[in-house]
Amino acid sequence: MKIFTRPTLLTTVAALVLMAAAVPRERDVIKKEFNVAPGGTLFLDLDYGRVEIESIEEDKVLITMERIATAQDRSQAREMLNSSHRYEFEKRQDNSVHIESRVDRGRRMNLRRQGSIKIRFTIRVPEEFNIDFKSGSGDMTIVDVSGDVRGHTGAGNILLEEVGGTAELTSGAGNVDVQGDDLERVHINTGAGNVTLRGITGSVEANTGAGNMYVEIDDQPVDDSRLRTGAGNLTVLLDEDVSLDFNGKAALGNVTCEFPVEISKSLLSRSFSGSVNGGGVVLEMRAGVGNVILKRQ
Repeated sequence: MKIFTRPTLLTTVAALVLMAAAVPRERDVIKKEFNVAPGGTLFLDLDYGRVEIESIEEDKVLITMERIATAQDRSQAREMLNSSHRYEFEKRQDNSVHIESRVDRGRRMNLRRQGSIKIRFTIRVPEEFNIDFKSGSGDMTIVDVSGDVRGHTGAGNILLEEVGGTAELTSGAGNVDVQGDDLERVHINTGAGNVTLRGITGSVEANTGAGNMYVEIDDQPVDDSRLRTGAGNLTVLLDEDVSLDFNGKAALGNVTCEFPVEISKSLLSRSFSGSVNGGGVVLEMRAGVGNVILKRQ
């Protein structure tokens, strides 16, 4: 008589670990350092790759690029790193640093069948430095930088934390999360992705085609803000000490407001308007298909 036993979770995990360890791969790390002056700009032009940018207390740009290639054998993985990936690091006379990274388009289908390349950048810049990025796909994280940030990702999440200056961000598909009370102006557009904004006192223009939007206003805004979702809920938490005028409208959805207002209703849409502490700058909230919610913080 044959006896069949089911594999336990432990044995299954162990087997997966062994399989992962057995995959032939090649890894290398490339580093580059440039002396710069504060107030310069870091330009990134990448087809894909994960990027983490953070400030340091030095007048330098420090670049670390990690590449991992997996293939049928290690020699093939090594050949992929040597011939399939092109990159360039350059400092120019205008105090800018340029990073370009590309995987050969003609070999991409072969890479998908025979292996893959993962690329990760860790970059350190002076605290007062501007960032200008373009990425086909991959997450972008920027922390503790007092400069203007401008960028676009085709597919990937964008996180800005403790960033000053201005921010102009576009994402085809990905979440955008911005945190920072020193931002003078924020302009965000996403095709599909959630938007989260915290601690921003400057003007805000935020639009998402499909995704939820969550905003915390816990300090006095100095300029008007406009928030819009095409398909998704829009939620704003407003501190009771803030002074502003507000209005909200859901074209196809419901509205909720925890401040004393009158809700207007039509056949499909719902709207409200009012003021807090005598009014002031304007907060405009719009949802196409979704709910608009204004809550006390």
